[in-house]
Amino acid sequence: MGPLRTTLRSLLAACGLALALGLAAPVAAQHTGSSFGGGGFGGGSSYGGGGGFGGGSSYGGSSSWGGGSSSWGGGSSSWGGGSSSWSSGSSTSSYSGGGGSTDPLFLGIMIAILIVIVIAKATRKHPFHGAMTSPSYSSPAPPITINMDVTALMVAVDVRARAAIQAQLDAMARSGDTATAAGRRRLLAAAIAALEEHRAAWVYVGSHDARPAAPPVAEANFQRMTGDLRSRFRHELLRNREGATATQDAPGSLKARPEEGDGLCVISVVVAARRTLADLDGIADPERFRQAFRVLRSLSTMELVAFEVIWSPSAEDDRMSSAELEVLYPELHRLAGEPLGRVACPHCGATYACELGQCPSCGAPPPPA
Repeated sequence: MGPLRTTLRSLLAACGLALALGLAAPVAAQHTGSSFGGGGFGGGSSYGGGGGFGGGSSYGGSSSWGGGSSSWGGGSSSWGGGSSSWSSGSSTSSYSGGGGSTDPLFLGIMIAILIVIVIAKATRKHPFHGAMTSPSYSSPAPPITINMDVTALMVAVDVRARAAIQAQLDAMARSGDTATAAGRRRLLAAAIAALEEHRAAWVYVGSHDARPAAPPVAEANFQRMTGDLRSRFRHELLRNREGATATQDAPGSLKARPEEGDGLCVISVVVAARRTLADLDGIADPERFRQAFRVLRSLSTMELVAFEVIWSPSAEDDRMSSAELEVLYPELHRLAGEPLGRVACPHCGATYACELGQCPSCGAPPPPA
């Protein structure tokens, strides 16, 4: 019952994550976003689908998480390796010569061989239980699999770094190598280095975490997280996946609005790894996030299964205020001391972003803290 109980627990965890992401679904979507990433999930295949632009896209298709030639997806696979027989065949010996008696030593050896054969056959049909149980030669156990962990670390930066990090990530997406394991590892490290470079501009942090699980469940968690984050914007201007880059122009009607201020940018780093990753769900400590990012940056090519870097907005004229951010990304936590968030004007009742400094509707100052 052990493996069955573990599988059921993993499936329940995946269902719980799906419910949590569903409850956190945004009521609206930002105009633009971009992304890059990739990964190989065993057997030389990679996660497929999801190449289309626009919100709500998800990774479709089937992929194999297992190593070698075994498949984690449907179909049937054989774990056994042939069969072995305990029968010894029959042998006939004839004695020539007179009526002399049989050699006692030879007779003893033959009796011992027969006893061994009888015991072996009986053991095969009725194996002992407990510590003396011998392995079944006809149905070997499947090889032990290594669970995979999936996490999404999210950071929002303000005007001090918004334009700079948008430009850095755009350049990585256009020229980075997402087709090879070594290239993906370098690209992930470069993206994290850019975030660490602009640590002073972090104003919100958040995460999504899943329990370490068998590869099929981990793959579903990875797809669910990335699909949810990409659904929070309508137009994907740039996407580099598995060495294939696609672009599209921003909507011509896009224009920065005064009530959005200088704007913030949310950067999400989603990673699937063959090791346990930090669980930061509900934590708003930037130092803990820096430590978690360092772990992701140190992953080897063998440990890194797949990753995605997703950021929004990705167009200069597409601005997102902190009031909009808190609706689109309710899982993000504002860092202490940052004058951000949704404010209700005490004079006209309008809701606006705190960083504006005054109500855009009536010009009244914000209420005292």
